[in-house]
Amino acid sequence: MISYIQRVSYFIVFVIGLFISSCGNMNRMAYLTDVKDSTEFDSLQFYDLVIEPGMQLNIQLTSLNSEVDKLVNSVNMGNGGAVSTTGVGVLGGGTLAGGFVVSDSGYLKVPKIGKIKVQGYGIGQLEDSLEVWFGLYTKYPMVNVRVLNFVVTVLGEVAKTGAITITSKNVDLLQVLGLTGDITLFGNRNSVTVIRNTPKGKVVRKIDLTQSDYISSEFFYVRPGDIIYVEPNMAKRFNSTLTSQFMPIVISTTSFMLLLYNVFRQ
Repeated sequence: MISYIQRVSYFIVFVIGLFISSCGNMNRMAYLTDVKDSTEFDSLQFYDLVIEPGMQLNIQLTSLNSEVDKLVNSVNMGNGGAVSTTGVGVLGGGTLAGGFVVSDSGYLKVPKIGKIKVQGYGIGQLEDSLEVWFGLYTKYPMVNVRVLNFVVTVLGEVAKTGAITITSKNVDLLQVLGLTGDITLFGNRNSVTVIRNTPKGKVVRKIDLTQSDYISSEFFYVRPGDIIYVEPNMAKRFNSTLTSQFMPIVISTTSFMLLLYNVFRQ
């Protein structure tokens, strides 16, 4: 027959297990829970990335003069292989081989054109300017510019933390989190922190991914150097505290009570 002490011990263990399980289920939250079907965001704005010293640029030229095209595009080749043209890079960070590097003084050396000041240009503005300059040497030039060392760092409660290299324009926060394998069960989707470098210093913004208002903000799209931190939710904090502090006490107390019961029963 099960004694009163044994029943209490079993009940304590059962309640702890039930609480951990319920916390995990309650925090398995969805994104953008306030968005209804066919919702449109008219105020969504794209931004033109501003060129800064140290940026590594891929400049692709297409025109009627294949020799000029080859001269420019060959700079985009590194270690004998072409630069990847996939939109979003994989986890691992670093920079891609090849490309044009903006000097510390903000200049770029381009075949046929020479040394030009590009610091402060937007990517679209640089494309337009290059097309004008290349127009002096070939007909109907079309230029596409991408940043090769566009890196953001993701930390916290995601499936895989690390640095992500991005090679396409206007990549948003959800796309970046998708590359990490998504926020884990123990991640707080109500509080994702983005740390961003600006000309005035670092800006820290808390974002609630369960609401849609951030889609119209400047933090919807990631920018070079962004640090994204996903905070742990209450279930993770409870599990950590329970595992490191309370669980050993509960187990020890339960074991001691069962020991005393067995001693005095004899």
